[in-house]
Amino acid sequence: MRSSSFGADDVVLGKDGALSEWAAPSGRLVRTWKCGAWFPEGRDVVDVLAGLSFSPDGRHFGGLPENGPPVIFETSTGNALRELGAAPAGGYLSWSPCGRFAVVGQEGEAVIYSVDTGLPTGCPPVPEGTLLSIPDFGAKRLACILNDSGIVMIDSLTGKELTNPMRHESMVRHAAFTRDGLVLASVGHDLSLRLWSAVTGEPLAPPMRHPGLVLEVAADASGRGFLTAGNDGIARYWSVPVLPLGAEEMRRMAAKLGGK
Repeated sequence: MRSSSFGADDVVLGKDGALSEWAAPSGRLVRTWKCGAWFPEGRDVVDVLAGLSFSPDGRHFGGLPENGPPVIFETSTGNALRELGAAPAGGYLSWSPCGRFAVVGQEGEAVIYSVDTGLPTGCPPVPEGTLLSIPDFGAKRLACILNDSGIVMIDSLTGKELTNPMRHESMVRHAAFTRDGLVLASVGHDLSLRLWSAVTGEPLAPPMRHPGLVLEVAADASGRGFLTAGNDGIARYWSVPVLPLGAEEMRRMAAKLGGK
């Protein structure tokens, strides 16, 4: 399994030579399709699409073709809706929790797009060594995954760093915001899932260890369930009953999201 993501009803889209939709947490296969006629005849989906991710409402998903710009698809039919503008080569397509913005970035480059128009809306400065950028609600902040085993929150207009680096013991592979923007989940080469305050950068729970390399993470609608995909071909669902987010931190987050 190279890529997986939650839809709005906790439906996961995985890749195993085709695109398959699975019900979580039961693991029931819902359907498999080839994403309409967008792919060249005779070519398998696994060869041409990477960086798979659902929009927060589950109606769309995006991917990065082997050659060409990022593409947004309709989940119900698998048909392509639109291509996004020119983007950095490689990387990963990530969504804002509102679903109105997408970011593609790799090797120090990041481009924010309007999903409605497919046009770029910004190209924020990101820290040197940024491998991947994840947007929050409204794309006002980006979580930038660095090549030195850390993640830092930045202002997407100014590039100003908002937190100290949030560090794994080795390289970070992927990260995801909860839909309220308060928690950032990350996975890395240290075989762990970690949860952080998206306001302060402080850890919110002990590392959740895996038996092998963890490739991707997604948060469910409640913000207390997290799906991880590993190189052992297994998707794991982690439930965190209570996260320690106090009233003062909620107030600070509301002020940041409101630009105050």
